[in-house]
Amino acid sequence: MKTGHTDSAGYCLVSTAVRGDRRILVVVVGTDSEATRAEESLKLLNWSFQNFDTVKLFDKSQPGIDARVWEGTAENVKLGPPNPVSIAVPRGKAGDLKPVAQRTDPLIAPLTKGQQVGTLQFTLDGKVLRTEPLVVQDAVERAGFFGRMVDTVKRWFHQVFLNGEFVRIDEAKISVLDRGFIFGDGIYEVVPVYRGNAFRMAEHLDRLDRSLAALRIAQPFDRAGWIDLIEQLLARSNLDTCIVYLQVTRGVAKRDHQFPAEPVKPTVFGMISAWAPPSAASRAQGLSAITIPDERWLHCEIKSVSLLGNVLAKQQAVDAHVDEVLQFRDGFLTEGSSTNIWVVSGGKLLAPPKNNLILEGIRYGLMGELAAEAGIPFEARRITQDEVARADELMLSSATKEVLAIVSLDGRPVGLGKPGPVFEQLRAGYDARIAAL
Repeated sequence: MKTGHTDSAGYCLVSTAVRGDRRILVVVVGTDSEATRAEESLKLLNWSFQNFDTVKLFDKSQPGIDARVWEGTAENVKLGPPNPVSIAVPRGKAGDLKPVAQRTDPLIAPLTKGQQVGTLQFTLDGKVLRTEPLVVQDAVERAGFFGRMVDTVKRWFHQVFLNGEFVRIDEAKISVLDRGFIFGDGIYEVVPVYRGNAFRMAEHLDRLDRSLAALRIAQPFDRAGWIDLIEQLLARSNLDTCIVYLQVTRGVAKRDHQFPAEPVKPTVFGMISAWAPPSAASRAQGLSAITIPDERWLHCEIKSVSLLGNVLAKQQAVDAHVDEVLQFRDGFLTEGSSTNIWVVSGGKLLAPPKNNLILEGIRYGLMGELAAEAGIPFEARRITQDEVARADELMLSSATKEVLAIVSLDGRPVGLGKPGPVFEQLRAGYDARIAAL
């Protein structure tokens, strides 16, 4: 195609060759003669043909990507690059080339043929080889008034986030080989929202970070990304008082107990659930509980989706017709089935120490703050079962229960059998924090 020579660049050659439907282009610089540049160019051309394959994508044999369309005359549309794509990859790696779409969501009609709605990246072994526009392959007209109204209702009803997309909850699907499904290999967070404002979101995301690190699961988002996801979920829910549920599993891999040898992409799920804060009756009357042995594993500090121990503990409360259980390990208080437990003795607020035997609830730090504001002494230490039995007051706390008094334990009254003065002070402080959002 082109020859050249200078003292500084040496003998240079741009050459090309075609075999079948493949064309290779080679550039050689810095050789010491015309013969050498021709010989080296030929070597490179032969090596390229022998060691690389050309993969064709999105041609007539491969349809585009299916995407849901809202408020249109069709429910789905094909998306793809404007033209067929050919990419050279090392021989034997064609099956590892993956197209990754990043697109506008939701897609709302009308859509015109060729309209760009995102980008399409072609990746191999985690590296982006090429990026193409992602365009609509067939036009979709806008539906009539009734069709648009039905889709609007559907779009706002139970929409969840799963692996980069917002979908209806009945359309959300995961692989049966997801390690969260097979092993409970994942973590979760629950964030309460009042009047559209997430409560203690920074602390919840801090704990999510700790849980991911403890299980050595790759962090799928930075802090700004998690906040953006929560805000999008809230915007789509049309609920102002609700619960945000976030879950991350290790992802999809061949079933084997050890971590996958090759990195896999975590599965990320998020949803909004309607929720009502504790009723006036539960706040005024208090709750009942029983004591049971703590038979769970020894890493309770991780907010793991593997919750069978907690499920069995909660079922014991249900079977006993009480609200919660207080668990004890080796004679010392740990926590409830899904709550932190607080003991008041001699005017002092007590809690089990933060360690691997309890999950550090987000309200754990908050209760310490509220106690300090109210002038209530607070101490975190091991608490014996006898101390709990003789407590002046007992309380529990969690994202959904907030803070509530326990007035009956194992069928006997706690203190005077009604919410006590320390509870009332802490409850007032909690309400003030909510009001300040």
